[in-house]
Amino acid sequence: MLAAGINGSPNAQGSTGTLIQEVLKGYRSKGGDSIVFNLGDMDIHPCKACMSCKKGTLCVIEDDMQEFYGKSADIDALVLGSPVYLDHVSAQLKIFMDRLYCFLSPNTYPGGTKAVVCITYGAGGENSYDYILEWIRERLSYYFGIETVGMLKKAACSGRSSVEGDAGLMQRAFELGTQLYRE
Repeated sequence: MLAAGINGSPNAQGSTGTLIQEVLKGYRSKGGDSIVFNLGDMDIHPCKACMSCKKGTLCVIEDDMQEFYGKSADIDALVLGSPVYLDHVSAQLKIFMDRLYCFLSPNTYPGGTKAVVCITYGAGGENSYDYILEWIRERLSYYFGIETVGMLKKAACSGRSSVEGDAGLMQRAFELGTQLYRE
């Protein structure tokens, strides 16, 4: 059993990464393995709309996304996280999501995958960016058949310490990780 953390933050060790790591910690507590893709440290190009993936192969762009594609068949769970920049997901996570296009017909994303979605943002307002969580959840479900088992958010986030200092949030993240694990 393998869970993949998809960290859409350019700061791998920041608040978003901390939430992702706590979910993965819960997953590992049940006996699973995990891997993290820190998108800010990867060389991932935008989709070129070349449509090569519609001819039965996965994406032909030779970049670091190939590492994810190579592991995708082994991934049972995803933990996607992004800071909120200018009222939506980071550019890094958006490019990652766009590059999942190759898993649409005739290719399909491996069945049975589950997900947890996380966002962090500096603005106040506990529900200010719920639409972003819903946008990610809906894309995962509609296009790829991935069920989101839970969503996490941290408002008024001023860095890693504000996430680590929220005991309730960290406990919820850990618990969601245990729920992601399928025996």
